[in-house]
Amino acid sequence: MRRISLRTMLLVMMVAVTLCTMLLFNAVYGNMTGEVFSQLDLRLINQNLARAKDRLDEVLLGAQDLWDYVQDSVLLREDFAPGGFSAAVEPLLDVEGDLSSILLYKRTGTAVAASDQSEGFLSSQNPQEEAWFQAALAGEGCAFSGARLEHCYRGRYTWVVTLAGPCVYRVPGGYEQGILAVNLRLSALADICDAFSGGEAGTFTLADSAGQTVYSPHAKAQNLRAVSAVYAGVGARSADERQIEISQPLEGGQYVLTCRMAESQLAASRQDMQRRGLLVLGLSLLLALTMAFALSAYVARPFRAMERTMAGAGAGFPGPRLRLAGCKEFAQLSNAYNAMIDQIERLMRETKDNQDQLRQMEIAALEEQINPHFLYNALDSITWLIETQRGADAVQMVGALAKLLRLSINRGGNFHAVRREVEHVEGYLLIQRTRYGQRFSSRIHVERAAEDLLCPRLILQPLVENAIKHGIGDNTGCTIEVRVFLEGESLVMTVRDDGMGILPDKLRSVQQALRESQPPRPDEISGLALKSVNRRIRLLCGAEWGITIDSETEEYTCVRIALPVRRSA
Repeated sequence: MRRISLRTMLLVMMVAVTLCTMLLFNAVYGNMTGEVFSQLDLRLINQNLARAKDRLDEVLLGAQDLWDYVQDSVLLREDFAPGGFSAAVEPLLDVEGDLSSILLYKRTGTAVAASDQSEGFLSSQNPQEEAWFQAALAGEGCAFSGARLEHCYRGRYTWVVTLAGPCVYRVPGGYEQGILAVNLRLSALADICDAFSGGEAGTFTLADSAGQTVYSPHAKAQNLRAVSAVYAGVGARSADERQIEISQPLEGGQYVLTCRMAESQLAASRQDMQRRGLLVLGLSLLLALTMAFALSAYVARPFRAMERTMAGAGAGFPGPRLRLAGCKEFAQLSNAYNAMIDQIERLMRETKDNQDQLRQMEIAALEEQINPHFLYNALDSITWLIETQRGADAVQMVGALAKLLRLSINRGGNFHAVRREVEHVEGYLLIQRTRYGQRFSSRIHVERAAEDLLCPRLILQPLVENAIKHGIGDNTGCTIEVRVFLEGESLVMTVRDDGMGILPDKLRSVQQALRESQPPRPDEISGLALKSVNRRIRLLCGAEWGITIDSETEEYTCVRIALPVRRSA
């Protein structure tokens, strides 16, 4: 099964935690944040509305103050005359740029005096049927009119709002009641409304106390002639569009300032806030990915270094040591790993030394298992020769045995040249031939190229002994053939006899024991020589080398030794 890496796991976990945290925060606080922003939008609208109201109040109060000034300082003067009215109020118009004109009417609607009469004052004007004039007649104080066209001058059509109220003016011989009208340019109010209108601020409109529109930025003129400004009526809007309206009365309570905003505008504001929130979420996620990638790399780097170090250590000891830079835990891990490697190396050296010692001890034990057995047979043969009065043969056999022992006790190492192994076998055959006489014959053939190669000590003699013992049996005789030759990259030794052979069941048992290469038991008699020699070869040369055996009952038995080619230094 394929496993994910630690770095990938850390990266996925950190991104998942960050994303879940952001989604949870958005789920818990998203709606709340939207409501908060909506409240903030409404608060800003109210603040904007209050600022526009203050500006409009200032303009309307200015008009009121001007009306009071004209009433008190011009109309009640002793030298008041309609002809001098214009000269008295023109400086006020010059200072107050928002004013259009100032007019004085009789209560019957006849114009008495007006500012700027040189531009064709229409003395025949009769305003008594207009609502603003009737309101001034009926009222005790000043009142503002709705938006209207000023047409008291020939050729001038200006949209104004009129501040009109009853007044007293001096005439020769006394006083008369009249109506004083101060016409304020509607553009002065419109400019203020337009300045605070637009976008998320909403649309500002001005209406009188009766609900009639005084000014709307979206108004359209209807059935008006020769009118250049467009300030009449209420702008059309979709009937199904829900709107939010916030109103505040202006100074004196005669006008109402209203801010209108479609709910879609607030929704757009919230959507804009949500888009910004998504942008912040995306940037936060990107930052989290970057940090997660950097942190996962920081955490995974020491483990990859450890992996490479362990791979290098697996190639053979002594392995490289680990040097991890970074936080305290990495340094502790590095120290612990290096201490473990040191201990493993020490244990491996000790184990190798112990194995070498055990191998040498086992090889020596195997040799000891062979030598006493051979000596027993040789001494038994010498005893038999002496008992049969064959002293010369006994002396010859003792000399051969002494030479044989001198070769076998040579402790120059576990290996010697093939020629010495063959000499050992020849001495042994001489001893056995003295004992058995003509009951067997022997042939030895050694390739010249193999004579100087090295082979384990005392591996042929036990096999030859085994061939004599089992080859002769109850037969009158057999031939034993020893061959040593090179076969590819192997040194091969065979010991063949044409004696009794081995029964099939017994042969399979012996072959199985040789394949398993188990050490012979101390009490084992059958197959002792084969197992001992095979075990010693595998200990010295490796598990792929050793003895194989083949046999046919009443035909032959052939023992084959395969060894690596090993030359003397």
